[in-house]
Amino acid sequence: MATRKQKKIIILGAQGLLGRAVSRYFSNRGDSVVEIDRENYNDYIGSSADILINCNGSPYRFKANKNPSSDFEHNVTSVKNSLFDFSVKTYIYISTIDVYQTRNKINETNEKSVIKTKLLDNYGFHKWLAEQLVLKYSKNYLIIRSGTLIGEGLKKGPIFDILNGNQLRMSLESKLSLIDTNVVAEALGTILATEPFQQTYNVTGKNSVRLIDLRNRIKIPIKEPRAADQIIYEYAIDTKKLSSIFKIPSSSEMTIRFINDKNKK
Repeated sequence: MATRKQKKIIILGAQGLLGRAVSRYFSNRGDSVVEIDRENYNDYIGSSADILINCNGSPYRFKANKNPSSDFEHNVTSVKNSLFDFSVKTYIYISTIDVYQTRNKINETNEKSVIKTKLLDNYGFHKWLAEQLVLKYSKNYLIIRSGTLIGEGLKKGPIFDILNGNQLRMSLESKLSLIDTNVVAEALGTILATEPFQQTYNVTGKNSVRLIDLRNRIKIPIKEPRAADQIIYEYAIDTKKLSSIFKIPSSSEMTIRFINDKNKK
């Protein structure tokens, strides 16, 4: 069997929730990884690499809706800058499943679904805009529409609230599409092995997990939200494309394992 050629890979947002997992994965498989974050970004402007994986950006939807100008800088302008600040053969952009305006109908969350941008909130729209920049200015690209992330270093979201004994900020009837950061990294490795260019993938857990269904599967209590926070979020994301090349664990499986593992520590 031929030896896999080592790649030089730039990771933007290398100190973030996903960036750390992606950096660790590619380092462990023998690639030359350059970790870039806010503090050392300017030091690496002009660098070249085989692959750039952009895990950077703001993940805070509520901040995007409260201050769209700031979110635009974090999620659109920063992507524009990275497309011109580095010379790379393949550009991988970590986007979000929130670019779909209807996220609770699986037939409307296919990678080829027509996105009605006027129906998106600021966060989803800015991520969609960033995708368009990648489509326009990168010859070889991958767009990864990630589900809600869980993993080491988690700092927000319903799973963080459960782990820290906080009241939820959404209804227990919410059905979420989650994925562990280590699984995202493994999926990236598999996708890259097929040498795909100009492709978009939904990368998230198989099926959704309803929060109320976690109660009997985890070893810590779940604090119900206040009446004002009884908002139901519902995701149903099409993962058939990724499933054709990579075995995706279910959202439920990854979430239960993550919570129970963290609870042991």
